[in-house]
Amino acid sequence: MSSVTHLPIQSAGLLYPPLGPPTAGFVPLEKDDDILKSYGLPPRPEKEIFPQKYAQWERLMSQSLSFVAPGYVSTTAEIPDPPVSAEMHDPIPPARGSNRRWSGAASNLLKCGDKFNHIQASWTVPRVYPTPDKWKSATTWDNDPSRYLCGIWVGIDGWRTSHDVLQAGTGMRCEVDKDGILSHETFAWFEWFPEDKKVLTNFKVEAGDVITVMVDYLGTDPEDAETHVGRAVFVNESNSTYTSFQYNYKAKSERHKFKGDTAEWILEGHGRRIFPNFGATFMYNCLASTMKGDERDLAYPKMIDMAQARNQMATPIKVTENIMGIYWGNGKSSAHLVDALKTT
Repeated sequence: MSSVTHLPIQSAGLLYPPLGPPTAGFVPLEKDDDILKSYGLPPRPEKEIFPQKYAQWERLMSQSLSFVAPGYVSTTAEIPDPPVSAEMHDPIPPARGSNRRWSGAASNLLKCGDKFNHIQASWTVPRVYPTPDKWKSATTWDNDPSRYLCGIWVGIDGWRTSHDVLQAGTGMRCEVDKDGILSHETFAWFEWFPEDKKVLTNFKVEAGDVITVMVDYLGTDPEDAETHVGRAVFVNESNSTYTSFQYNYKAKSERHKFKGDTAEWILEGHGRRIFPNFGATFMYNCLASTMKGDERDLAYPKMIDMAQARNQMATPIKVTENIMGIYWGNGKSSAHLVDALKTT
């Protein structure tokens, strides 16, 4: 297992890049790997070993990017359900599964002794709404106050046998007040479950923004083999900003140790809030890689339907090996359009 050198701590919990913000017009593609690391950006992948990862890195790093120190608040107000236990699955899982809170795709396609250590995806942040039955007029919703919340994320661990999740993504919230007036909020967040979620306060995302999120497992602390280090990089391609940080994680029990045995691309509902109508969203540039040099995309994933009380809440549909559409409800009205896009 690899080890890492820590970045200087600038705020308790999150470890920011050591240098100040890059100068105006900073184009990462033009810099060497040492400079990229100092600014909290991923170094060049080996093109021959990781051709897809390199192509996606090159696309992102060709942009002029401005660094935003993330800032954060820890929150336990909206804790997601714990990861899915192995007992809920068949010994040999079918190609499609079901979960109360997760919808999307998961991969556990690994060679013996290998681990996932990188995952990424891009998506356009959707604007969420109450369910259609709450619509009242052109300007108001049912005035029974209610809160709706869901999140889109990429992560490592959490499906089947592992019970930690190293994850990062965006949250979409809407709320109806007593007068039937609707308000919206979107935010970026990071979590190494079962620890608290960190909502980023300075890195702004809005509905309609194109976001790319990369999550990496960097190895163990050279001074403490029980402490594991993860990194999250967020790029808002709509306003050319990015943020990056490392995070230390020490499992409080054997059950929650990092395993690196699954990689996920997920839209998630949260137990303490109503699941909203998000319409449809697409996750693209979906890619994971492993310590032994393999790349994994959506070629052989387990697709996960979200179902509650026999109601289909969200339906994922693979479009290509790197693109997945997730539809609110059963997706029947538009599934045939997605099928038409498939190529052989």
